[in-house]
Amino acid sequence: MSAELISSDPNLKLETSTLENIKVAVGETVSKTIEVTIIAPIETTVEVELITDQPNTLAVGASLMPRKLLKADSSGKAPIKIDLAGFEAVTGSVRRNGDMLDLEFRVLDSKVKPLPNTPHKGSCIELFFAKDASSPITQFFLVPGENEGAVLMTVGRHVLDTIPVQSERTQIDYTARFSLPAEIAKVSAAGSFLFDAIANLGALGDAHSGGRTCLGGQFNSSVSSAHYHEIRN
Repeated sequence: MSAELISSDPNLKLETSTLENIKVAVGETVSKTIEVTIIAPIETTVEVELITDQPNTLAVGASLMPRKLLKADSSGKAPIKIDLAGFEAVTGSVRRNGDMLDLEFRVLDSKVKPLPNTPHKGSCIELFFAKDASSPITQFFLVPGENEGAVLMTVGRHVLDTIPVQSERTQIDYTARFSLPAEIAKVSAAGSFLFDAIANLGALGDAHSGGRTCLGGQFNSSVSSAHYHEIRN
C-alpha cells in the first residue's frame, strides 16, 4: 500500500509527503517517522492528515499543537503556578540574570517527607530544562530537608554544594530560592529555553492528601520535552 501526508499549513515542510510500498499484515500496526520542518512558530493547532490507497486500512495522522509560553513580566520573572486537584500547590518564578537563572518556589506541602535516595518518591520539585526541542533534557531535584533547609540534586543523587539554596519553612509550606548557571542547566546564556516542573507533596493542607502534579500536564518529562513551556524574556 501507499500513503500520503497532507497539511494545508504553509509553515510545515514535510521531508516527504508520500510513503511507498508499506507492508502491513492483517491485524498489525506499522508506524513510520516523517521529518517535519516548522518554518514559523505554530500559533494554532495544525492537523496533518494521512491518507492511504487502501479503504480497509486505518491511517492515523497527527495534531501539532503550539507550545505554551511563560513570558517574563516587567521584573523579568516568568511566573510559575501548579495546581493539585484544583487547589494551588506551587507558585514561583524563573528569571534570567545574566548567565544565571534565578528560581524561586513556594510549595504548599504541610507534611514534608524527603527521600534523598529516591527523591522523586518523596517531597520535592523535579525541574527540567532543554535548550530547544531537539536538545537533551537536564533534570534536577529540589529537595527540602526533613525539618529545615533544602538542596539541589542531580539525577545521580549528587548534591550540588556549589549552588546554595535559601529556604524557609512553616507548618503549611516551604519556600526555596537559588541561582543556577545556564551552563549547568545546558541552556543558552541568552534567549528563550524550555522548562517543566513536577511537584511531589506529602499533604496539601489539613484537608487534602498529597500527590504528584505537574506544570506541563505530562509526567514523562525526563524523556520528552514536547509538553514543556517555553520561557521567553
